Amino acid sequence: MSADANYIKKIQKGESTLCPDPRYTTSNITYWCYRSFLDWHRCLRLMGRGHKPCMYFRTAYGQLCPNAWVAEWEQQLEDGTFPGLLPPDPDEKN
Repeated sequence: MSADANYIKKIQKGESTLCPDPRYTTSNITYWCYRSFLDWHRCLRLMGRGHKPCMYFRTAYGQLCPNAWVAEWEQQLEDGTFPGLLPPDPDEKN
């Protein structure tokens, strides 16, 4: 198993913290937090709830984002007022 695969397994089990991401080089992690939240929901909607690689994004926003932000975003998703661009939810009935 490659080093990357080992790292992904540890992340999925909650045994590791995130590695620095070169796309987010400043000390302000707000954008990284928000993007991880969006990527989590995009991944779930496009790949399905059983797609384990999506867990990376869940772990990322879980470690980076304040709980109050996540709660607010989740509420906005439920209310249909979330400002981010997401693909349609396949589980949502019209």
